[in-house]
Amino acid sequence: MVKRRWLTLLALPAVVSGLIVGATPATASTGTSITRAESSITAPIVGNGYVIVNPASAVAAKGATFYPTGPISSNTLVVIANPDGTLPGGITTVGLRSLVAQIKAAPSNTTAAVTVAPASVASGAAAAKPDATSIAATTSYAWSATSGGYGGWSTGASILGYNWSAQARYNFYTAAGFNQGVAGEGIGHYQGYNGSTFGVWTVAYGVGSGSSGGAFVPWGEVLDNERFRGWCTISTICWGNYTD
Repeated sequence: MVKRRWLTLLALPAVVSGLIVGATPATASTGTSITRAESSITAPIVGNGYVIVNPASAVAAKGATFYPTGPISSNTLVVIANPDGTLPGGITTVGLRSLVAQIKAAPSNTTAAVTVAPASVASGAAAAKPDATSIAATTSYAWSATSGGYGGWSTGASILGYNWSAQARYNFYTAAGFNQGVAGEGIGHYQGYNGSTFGVWTVAYGVGSGSSGGAFVPWGEVLDNERFRGWCTISTICWGNYTD
């Protein structure tokens, strides 16, 4: 018998309203910003049911990016902080506790995604629970590229995966009215080792090519921002939009 692989994602608008909570390594506090001394800490910040990884701890290897978490349980939410110290979607630690509770309460047959207002989550208000019929709202994000290779990353929606079977979707389009084509890549995640250190790998996955396209990529139980980039296949420059 083939087991169905449930798609369980939560899309969060990319609104910056909260900062990583200051903490000593492996301990989450109740503050709302990183102090100057704490900003140099690269060890993961561990909370109840989640772990926040500092981008400063990232290691480039094998054409991907590795974020060390250390040993964690299989149902621990991995939060990849933004380079400026904020959390994806403007979430605070109060919001993270709400998200962890929501993940635990999610029905096992969840197949769709819901949109949650970061302000509601950050305040500890009850977030909407996903069900088998809910549909995620989509937002469009601009990208541009050249024929000289993959361009810079365009940052999109903040996405939360409910478990390690979760997948994120990328849909891309070139600008209408122009003879353009693009080969697109979007980031995804998987757990694994870098040497003897356990953590999360962020990898660029191909999501199709042409004037439009899209694909699902592995995401896992991760809170992070979608990122897309392209390589023009017809013209020397190309541009367009992508959605989550």
